[in-house]
Amino acid sequence: MLRDGPQGANVVAFKPRDVTPESWLKIGDNILNHRHRPETLPWITENVFLLVMARRCGLSLGSEFRRMYRDAYESLPEFLQFQPDSYCMILTIATELERQGMSGNLAGRMVQWIKSRDLIAAEPSDNQRLFASWQMWQHGTSGLGEAEDQALIRRTMQRVSRADLYAQLPLGVELAQSVAQLTAMGGLRSLASDAIKSSLRNAVFYAYLASDDLTLARLSSVYGMLGMVLPQPIENYILKQLSRVRLEPGFDLGKPDHLTFYIAAQVTAYTANQGVFAETLPEGGFSAQLPRVMTSPMREISEIIRTMKSRRSGNWQQMQPEIERQLSFPAFNRLRSAAGCPGFEAFFEVFSRPYERL
Repeated sequence: MLRDGPQGANVVAFKPRDVTPESWLKIGDNILNHRHRPETLPWITENVFLLVMARRCGLSLGSEFRRMYRDAYESLPEFLQFQPDSYCMILTIATELERQGMSGNLAGRMVQWIKSRDLIAAEPSDNQRLFASWQMWQHGTSGLGEAEDQALIRRTMQRVSRADLYAQLPLGVELAQSVAQLTAMGGLRSLASDAIKSSLRNAVFYAYLASDDLTLARLSSVYGMLGMVLPQPIENYILKQLSRVRLEPGFDLGKPDHLTFYIAAQVTAYTANQGVFAETLPEGGFSAQLPRVMTSPMREISEIIRTMKSRRSGNWQQMQPEIERQLSFPAFNRLRSAAGCPGFEAFFEVFSRPYERL
């Protein structure tokens, strides 16, 4: 985004060139016009991923990108009225486009419509209420009223401080979203406790062992918000998976597609100084194919631990030999790389579910 700096009376200010990188025009065109019908949830989701990733990488997308998105932007209020269950993500698209310089102030009008329908109070979970309250906060208003907003933040802080949950359950997506929103709303970076950081570490280990690449990429993108450094083996894994993505012309709804991972992992590449969309993208519609992983370290490890019954303990040094000798070679390598990262023993202590007689 362009920002005006201080100017003296005799200084002529020149705006930098407002140029959109070709790769952004290609991927924007792909998502807008060639993959899913506008207004559908996949179309909305992919646009949200793309625009949020641009902000997290500090990228300015330029006037040509805004022109390409103009018709979609102007259609958002109608999408909102016919897809009110997706109001948070539709509002996200409008807000992010306006951050990129799109004129129109549709987001402000949409906020008023959402509040007039009392949609936030109808949300069934704190995760969804926080997402909606964060959207309102960005537009200088309260979603639930000041007292309830603060109560919601306190409840969420308590939940994301439960590091044990994130060592045993696949909750990384919800954690990544909550941490990002709390950071924006309340300066979480300065308030984050060791427990919240432990939750993030545990969720990262869980996703890494489960080969859940999309969740891992999303968690990676919020690590830096709390001043945390992603362990090098895990960063290397994300970058390796990103390099394995093949962009193939055409799009078939019946085939697996990994475009959201491809987009989310760009934040890791950006943080590692490897650029964003560094390769040449195809023209027109394309899919993102990631070769299938034929092994599941998480499943293998969990099955071994479960069979140990009363011998099961949370002591990694004690459990390591018996677990490792039963693993396939790929699972052994993945577990070894995780075990070499800071925080793994604390993760394993909870993940292993030490034997208890109930």
